[in-house]
Amino acid sequence: MSEEKILIATIGVEGGGFDLYLLPNGKIEESGSSGGMMGDEEDDPLSEWTKTSDSLEVWWTHFTETNWDFWYYFHVVYLHPDYRQKISALALESLRLLETRPESFFDKEELERTWRLKY
Repeated sequence: MSEEKILIATIGVEGGGFDLYLLPNGKIEESGSSGGMMGDEEDDPLSEWTKTSDSLEVWWTHFTETNWDFWYYFHVVYLHPDYRQKISALALESLRLLETRPESFFDKEELERTWRLKY
């Protein structure tokens, strides 16, 4: 395995975003920021973070549980070719769970475009 971390995804939403890296030890690192909008620093201060998960599946579970009602509004800016299929499969599984919730609303065509899915 490489001795450097490998960028596997860049995901963003209005006002913030994050990069996902595969670390040399096989763990996943999320490094991101949000807020800090110019002219609105007092009400929306800059927040930066780095979190580590044991695997991509563990990271995905935390990401979708933390952002359950809006994770699908995030846009995929970059997906490493070796991880595209795995991340797409995790996203599709989560979308199928969302469909069972009557209060959920999402546009399948928009999701196919932003998450590069075949729904």
